[in-house]
Amino acid sequence: MNTRKKTYFTKLITSYSLLLVIVLILGIVFHFILSNNVKQELLNENMISLQNVTEQFNECYANIYLIAKKMANNSSLSRLAEADHGEQAFYYNAYITKQTLLDMYSIYDYSLQPIQTYYIHLRHTDYVISYNNFENLYYFYKNTQKLDPAKYDEWKAALESSDNYNHFLPLDNFSTDYTSHKNDYCYTVSLQNYTFKNINADIVFELNADSMQQIADSIDVMRNGCLIIQESNGETLLTFNNNENLLSKIDSSQLAALDYNAQGYCSTVFQGTSVSVLHASAQTPNLDYYLIIPASSLKNPENKLLLVSLFIIFLGVIGSFFIIVLLSRANYKPYQAMEYRLQEMNFNHEELMRLNESQKITLRNYYFDQLIHGTILSEEEAAYAQNYLSIPNNTDSFAILYCNVYLDTLELNNGPQGIINILSPDYADVISDILSSYFTHSYIMQGQRNSTYTILLYNREELDNAENLFAQIHSSLLQEYNIWIYGGLGCTTSAISTIWKSYRQSKEAVKHVVSPNYLCLYCEILECQDSFFYPNEVAEQLYNFVKSGNFKQTKAIFNFIKDENFKKRKLNSKQVNWLLENIEITLLKVVRDNDISYDDSSLAGLSEDSTLENYEQIALELCEKNKQPENDNQLIVRIQTYIDEHYGDPSLCLSRISDLFHISESYFSFLFKKTVGVNFSTYLEQVRMTQAKHLLETTNIKITDLYVAVGYNNLTSFRRAFKKKYGVAPNAIRE
Repeated sequence: MNTRKKTYFTKLITSYSLLLVIVLILGIVFHFILSNNVKQELLNENMISLQNVTEQFNECYANIYLIAKKMANNSSLSRLAEADHGEQAFYYNAYITKQTLLDMYSIYDYSLQPIQTYYIHLRHTDYVISYNNFENLYYFYKNTQKLDPAKYDEWKAALESSDNYNHFLPLDNFSTDYTSHKNDYCYTVSLQNYTFKNINADIVFELNADSMQQIADSIDVMRNGCLIIQESNGETLLTFNNNENLLSKIDSSQLAALDYNAQGYCSTVFQGTSVSVLHASAQTPNLDYYLIIPASSLKNPENKLLLVSLFIIFLGVIGSFFIIVLLSRANYKPYQAMEYRLQEMNFNHEELMRLNESQKITLRNYYFDQLIHGTILSEEEAAYAQNYLSIPNNTDSFAILYCNVYLDTLELNNGPQGIINILSPDYADVISDILSSYFTHSYIMQGQRNSTYTILLYNREELDNAENLFAQIHSSLLQEYNIWIYGGLGCTTSAISTIWKSYRQSKEAVKHVVSPNYLCLYCEILECQDSFFYPNEVAEQLYNFVKSGNFKQTKAIFNFIKDENFKKRKLNSKQVNWLLENIEITLLKVVRDNDISYDDSSLAGLSEDSTLENYEQIALELCEKNKQPENDNQLIVRIQTYIDEHYGDPSLCLSRISDLFHISESYFSFLFKKTVGVNFSTYLEQVRMTQAKHLLETTNIKITDLYVAVGYNNLTSFRRAFKKKYGVAPNAIRE
C-alpha cells in the first residue's frame, strides 16, 4: 500500500473512530436522559401521593375547625363556661350542651378520620363535658381516660398551656398498662379563636396515631422515607418515618430554606446521605409537608427502558466497530458517511419534535385543569390560558361535557358505589380518536383514569349540535367496540374564566344518567335535595377569589351558591345556618391570612339574622381591601422593588414571589421574561452579584460573611456565580 493510500486509510480509520466516540457519547447521554426520566416519574408519582396525604390531613383539620366553630357559637356552652359549680344554671346548661354534642357526633362520620373523640374542658370549674361524659377533670383523667394518676398535674398543665394549642400532645407520655388508647394524640383548640365572645373553654380532640401513620404509609416510598409536617414558622408538628437512620440525619430546620423547583422538588445532602425532598403546602391550616426520600430509592435497575438504553449502547459500540472495519477496507466514499450522519440527525430531530409535542400537551392539560377547577384568578391569566389552548379570542360561548366510559352497562346502574372500570391504554386510544373525530373544534382531556374524559366545547356549531354528536359517538363505540359511554353536559357560560361552573354542573349531571339514556343535560335536572351545597372545592375557590380581590369571580361564585342552594334545593333554617357558618369560616380565613383586623371588617357585626346577601357584601368589601389595581407593568415593577430590597433572603424563589403577589408561577415567569427581558432567576443573580461587588469595593466584609449577606446558602455556589459574572474570583476584586 503506497503512502497516499496509507494516509487516506488512516484518515478513514480516524474519522470513523470519531464516529464511534460520538455514538458512545450519544448513548451515554441517552441513558442519562432516560435515567432522569425514570427518576422524574417516580418523583411525580410520590408528589401525587404526598398531595393526596395533604388533602386527607386537610379534611381532618376541616372537621376539627368546623366542630370548634359550631361549639364556640353555642350559647348554652358559653353560659356553662362562666357558671359556677353547684348552681342550677350550671347543670341545666351542661345538659343542653351535652345534647348538642350528641347531635353533632351523630351527624358527622369519623370512621375514616384519625379523630377518635373530642371533649370540652371548662377552665372555670375544671370540668370536662362530651357527648357521653360530664365530670371533674381529675376523675375524667383517672377513670375515663385511665391515664397515670401520678402524672395528672403534668397532663393538666400541658393541656391548659397556650403553647400547646393546635399542637399534637402524645398521650403515651401519661399512659399506663391499662390505657387502651395510649397511641392517641391530644389536639387542643381554643374556642376563643372562633367567636367574638369571651368563652373560657377549650375543645380537645383525640387523634389516633396508627390512623395517621396509615395515611402517611399510603406514599409508596414511606417504607424507607420520612414525612415531616411543619408550621409556617418552621416548627415541626408531626414526623412519620420507617427509616430511623435517615431521620436522625435530617436537619428539619433547613427544609423550608431549600431551593425547590416549580414542581416542589429539591435534591440535597444530609450528613453525607443524598436525598430528594418533595414539598407540598396546605392553607387550612397553613402547614408545610416535606417528604424526604433517599436518592437510592429513585434508582430502578429493573426499568425496561434503562435496560434497552444499555443494550442500544452495546449495539452502538459493536455496530460502529464493524462499520469502521468494513468501510475502511471497502474504501467507501466520504459522502456515504455523511448520508449516515444525516439520517441519524433526522432521527434525533424527530425524537426532539415528538418530546416537544408531548410537553406541549402536558402544559395544555395543566392550563385546562386550572380553568375547570377555577384556580386561575385573573382575566389576563385566563386569556393567556385560552390562547395557549388555541381557542379563538372572539369565542363567547363555553360549556363542559363530562364523560364516563364502561365496558359493561351494569356498572352505570350500580351507581357511584359500583364497579369502577379502568380501561386499558388501547381502549383509551380508540375512545380519544373517536371523540376527536366528532368534536373537531373542542379541547379534550383524558382523566387520571382512562375511563373519564372532559371536553371543552367552544365552537358554536358543535355546542348547538352537542346532543346529536354525542349520540353518534355513543352508537359508534357501542356497535364497533361494545364500549358504553355516558355524559353530563353543563350549562353554557359566556367567559372562559367561569367555565368551572359548567364543569361542576357536568359532573353533577353525569350522576343522573340512568340506562337506557346516555346523556344528561344539567339544565333538565329537577333537583330537590335536603342538604346544602358548599363543597371544599367551592370554599377554596371563594377564598382565592376574595383574597386576590377578584370582584367579578366573587360575584359569580355567590350567584352559583344561590342557584345551587335556594333554586334547586329546599333547605330548612338549620341547614341555611350551617351553610352561612361555612361561608363565614371561609371569609374569616381571608381576614386572618391577610392580617385584616376584626374592627375593620364587617364580619364583626354579623348576627344570627344575617343572610347570604350580607356575606356577599362582606366578601366584596374584603375584595376591595385585597384588590391589586396595577397593570402588569406596575406589578412587575413592584416585584422588582421587592427583589432589590430582599435579595439577601436565601429562600427567595419563583414560588415564594408567586405566593406573595397572588399570581401563578407559570404566568409570573412568562410576564417577568416579557417585561424585563430576562427570566426571574437570571435577574435575581444579577442583583446579588452587583451588590456583592459593591460590598467588596466599599467595605472590609469577609468572603465567608459576604455570600450569606447576598442570599446564597453556600460559599461554593457564590464563588461559581461571581466568577461566571465577572471572570475572576471575589478576592481578586480587592487585589
